[in-house]
Amino acid sequence: MKDMTINKKLLERALEYQGMGWSVVPLGKNKIPFYEFDLKKHQTERATPAQITEWSQKTYPEMNIGVMTGALSGIVVLDLDIKHGWSAKKLLELGYHIPPTATARTGNGGEHYLFKHPGVVIHNSQGQLFGEGVDVRGDGGYIVAAPSITKYIDKEGKPAGGAYEWVVPPEDGIAEMPEWLLQKIQEQENKKEDWRALMKKDCPEGKRNGVAASIAGGLLRTTAIEKWEAVAWPTLQKWNQERCKPPMSENELRTVYESISAAEQERRDASPEEDKKVPQKMQLMELATSNPHIELFRDNYGNGHAHVVVDDHKEVMVCKGKRFKHWLSHTFLEQYGDIADSKALNDAIHAIESMATFKGKEYKLHNRVAKVDDAIWLDLADERNRAVQITTTGWKVADEVPILFRRHAHQSAQVEPQSGGDIKELFKFVNVTGPAQQLLLLVYLVACFIPDFPHALLYIHGQQGSAKSTLSRILRRLVDPSRTEVLHMPKDERELKLQLFRHHLVFYENVDGISNAISTVLCIGVTGGSSSERLYFTNGEDFIFDFQLNIGINGINISAVKPDLLERSLLFGLKPVDDSNRRDEAEIFEEFEPARPKIIGAILDVVVKALAIRPSVKLAKKPRMADFALWGVAIAEALGHTREEFLDAYGAKIREQSEEALAESVEAAALLTFMKDKEVWKGTARELLNELSFVDVQVGSDSQHQRVSTQQLPKLPQVLTRRLNELKPNLRKIGIDVAAGKENGIRTIIISKIDTNTVQSVLIDPETVTEDDQDDTDDKKNTEIPF
Repeated sequence: MKDMTINKKLLERALEYQGMGWSVVPLGKNKIPFYEFDLKKHQTERATPAQITEWSQKTYPEMNIGVMTGALSGIVVLDLDIKHGWSAKKLLELGYHIPPTATARTGNGGEHYLFKHPGVVIHNSQGQLFGEGVDVRGDGGYIVAAPSITKYIDKEGKPAGGAYEWVVPPEDGIAEMPEWLLQKIQEQENKKEDWRALMKKDCPEGKRNGVAASIAGGLLRTTAIEKWEAVAWPTLQKWNQERCKPPMSENELRTVYESISAAEQERRDASPEEDKKVPQKMQLMELATSNPHIELFRDNYGNGHAHVVVDDHKEVMVCKGKRFKHWLSHTFLEQYGDIADSKALNDAIHAIESMATFKGKEYKLHNRVAKVDDAIWLDLADERNRAVQITTTGWKVADEVPILFRRHAHQSAQVEPQSGGDIKELFKFVNVTGPAQQLLLLVYLVACFIPDFPHALLYIHGQQGSAKSTLSRILRRLVDPSRTEVLHMPKDERELKLQLFRHHLVFYENVDGISNAISTVLCIGVTGGSSSERLYFTNGEDFIFDFQLNIGINGINISAVKPDLLERSLLFGLKPVDDSNRRDEAEIFEEFEPARPKIIGAILDVVVKALAIRPSVKLAKKPRMADFALWGVAIAEALGHTREEFLDAYGAKIREQSEEALAESVEAAALLTFMKDKEVWKGTARELLNELSFVDVQVGSDSQHQRVSTQQLPKLPQVLTRRLNELKPNLRKIGIDVAAGKENGIRTIIISKIDTNTVQSVLIDPETVTEDDQDDTDDKKNTEIPF
């Protein structure tokens, strides 16, 4: 009765596996297929439920369950042998993480980890990846499946075997094959000279016949017979002309081709009927991997891409993106006159992405603007994938671009720039008045076209009706056109980082509050930094990316209360538009769009001049945004202004930022009141906290002077010192220095009044400054007060 119960459970489970799409086979107690059983047949053909039932009840009543691995069942198995000390824990110690997936314990206590088949051929391997005890079961392999019970004598003559059981059943999900495992497998495969790799190498005389035979064999093996003359033969001819040194004669090449095609025809004739037809997923793969005009590569973050010829131009497509999927499906339809099966299409794309990631070259992808050597490139992101090349000698629209740009779904094409425009025509469409304010806006705008340095955050504020949104949208169209011209500030740091990564210029609208965490991310976006984020719906791996961009914010009030963010900002206060001058936005943009090409052309003219001027610009003492100030001088001079005009305007903005940072700080207000009649004060942090609690101050917009209460000031001296450290740069700009000292072994705070030097007051002749003088030493002097 017990044996019958076991047999019943085995049959039920075997039928369940068959229902999951697995190819089930009968195995003996010794894990080996029965002698008369045709195992090879079931590498390409799944048994029916009736066949499995007959095996269990009649033909092989003592059978265990075997499952064929590989493409037919859609699984690959990593087999870890505990007798040789292998386990998931040991692999993790070596830096190889196994994601959660279907897991079985073998009869000998080993571990089977199941992964989805990646769509490329996975050969079985024994001990080749890490040494004895780590095997891979792929195409043409099989495993023993639970609840089988094995019993046999091992190689050492000892009894072996036991019950197989699921630790994590397959119904709970099978993970994608980890990239490290696929890479390990492909590294082994790469040791063999693949015919695809041969196609991309030059072939010298003396090796041409052998290499031609290998390539012909690969092409014919992966192409439907009816397409041999239309696809395989022309591809071989093209390889011969481009890669053979010198090319073989047509007759010689044809002789090789016909010899290999005859052998392939004979192989197919001897194969089962279903083997004669090339699987659709292999045909799809060949469209991308065998075309010499398509390059598979990975970007600087390890993501797979394809550089594809579309009509008369080339496009960069993300392998797992919609654009590439549509291109592959369309190309298949054109070449084979058939609609690609969705599973075959997805399998092929997964395999193509793997090849791009592990076999392709690495290229850096840029976003809208890039600087390479002495040239700046502006991506027009149009249908022809053109870009503008900008150098010190001029600018031009180029059809052939030597660098690659990444594209995001939100991006729109930029209009083609035109010469002969006036950059100041911008002010017909925006509510920015006053020569200083207009100069700073133009400097900011031109700087957006120059990458690789921290750009000031443009903070536009003003009452309702001051045309803040219009200014934001116009700047966006000039610099980085997008289907989402303005965004709302996310509350989640992760979402904000991903948004910043996808834009070259981004504007956030109607911002009425910025948390400390969001403020920190914005600061990183200005100065540049990296992030590692775990994306949703993935196998848990992190996505690492860099971001440095141009950021704009608009709102009624200034919500950036963190001094660090204010120091990186340009505050632009707009006055309400007079009713007599008010126009609706549609009317403004109707006039702006025809003017946009020439305004952009005028901006590029300024960039050309600024590139030539920038090497000669030097400042003895620089503000926090030093690079922005240096480029600002160059751009201002390129605009026809003097450097003093820019530095005066920028210095005024710096003072405004400092005042704004101090305005809402009760600590700053108390300290300024306390130091009103003093030149120097020295004491401990506790003594300072006590002194400040007895002054009358005015905080923010409150017109009433009030006594600072202990509830408003920090309760602990160390908290006061931390806040003063944050405000130190702003306090220095208005003439108050806060420094650390020590007296008789006791830490003290020294507060003193100092002379303020604006940026323009320290301008010196460029000839007197060396390159070493360019380093900003403010941070070295700005020693924090100890807690």
